[in-house]
Amino acid sequence: MEIENGFDIPNPGRGRPGRYPFARMEVGQSVLITDEGSYRSAQVSAYQTGRRKGMRFTSRRVDDGLRVWRTE
Repeated sequence: MEIENGFDIPNPGRGRPGRYPFARMEVGQSVLITDEGSYRSAQVSAYQTGRRKGMRFTSRRVDDGLRVWRTE
């Protein structure tokens, strides 16, 4: 093994990119989830994002899927 100099440490980020855009949403914005198998996953993800970032979300089933709104 060779010891080397001159390599910057990459930015660590925070794990893998999110599946849903909840962390980037502003109050009043919403997102439509159309995959019925993802409804529960989306609700849990919104709740967890809200707890970590001090946001609040609500969701409702609509004709074409599940819509999640940022409320605070």
